[in-house]
Amino acid sequence: MFKNYLKIAARNLLKHKGYSFINILGLAVGIAASVLITLYVLDELRYDRFHEKADRIYRITADWSNKGDSKIHQLGTPSVLARTIRDKYPQAEAVTQLCGPLGDWVIKYGEIGLKETEVYGAEPSFFETFTFPLIKGDPATALADPDCVVLSQSLASKCFRDEDPLGRTLDLGSGTALLAIAAGRLGAAPVFASDNDPEATRSSSHHAHINGVRLGVVRADGGRGLRSGSFDLVVANLMALLLVDRSTEIRSLLAPGGALVLSGLLVDDLPFVREAFGACGPPAVRLDGEWGALVYESVR
Repeated sequence: MFKNYLKIAARNLLKHKGYSFINILGLAVGIAASVLITLYVLDELRYDRFHEKADRIYRITADWSNKGDSKIHQLGTPSVLARTIRDKYPQAEAVTQLCGPLGDWVIKYGEIGLKETEVYGAEPSFFETFTFPLIKGDPATALADPDCVVLSQSLASKCFRDEDPLGRTLDLGSGTALLAIAAGRLGAAPVFASDNDPEATRSSSHHAHINGVRLGVVRADGGRGLRSGSFDLVVANLMALLLVDRSTEIRSLLAPGGALVLSGLLVDDLPFVREAFGACGPPAVRLDGEWGALVYESVR
């Protein structure tokens, strides 16, 4: 009996080929769409359920408007919000913040150099809230120090190959005040450093302290308050666009006959940077991969 049913079905399919093709195709597409939608919904509902405190973790977002003209929903919130919650809402058991991605970072270890785009900043309380399993290291101290970093297994393998990553030192190309600290270590004094980001200025003070360098002033105004024509040496480690945009201000800081050092990921935009600082004379150019440095001596 069942064999006869199969024969009849096959004959009907062959007799009405176009009709059969449309029906079978529609059924296949419907099944595939249902499976994909189900998998997507299940992933959205449980992708972060492995955290031990998942049922008590909440993400704060922001809704704001520009004088009532338009409303904007954004995932980011002001950095002061976490401190406000800690101080004024004791019912919040723990609060932690993430910032990022922080742009392109060049990570170097020995002769190994990598560009990493997925870099985030996190507070020490991060692992109090989230239970990401660590292959090595202690979650309680992993982010306790400003100079600590947590790496994914894949990135650690790229940087350290077969070496144990614990206790190693990475050169992170987005460090702040590094050039000023290096100048101080080489004997320059007094040394001033500046940055647009208040958090970066605090990091500068920390880096200077552990390197035994006294920074005369650490400013959070991008150096706009520094006196023109005051410095025998000016070093600037910035993106090419910022160097070009602020070339006049940077040049104005130099004392007559001073030296100027520009560095960063400059290779692709080197002609524009050289044109912006053309009044300083011909520079000595040093290139290392995507990194570039322009050194101007005896600038008039």
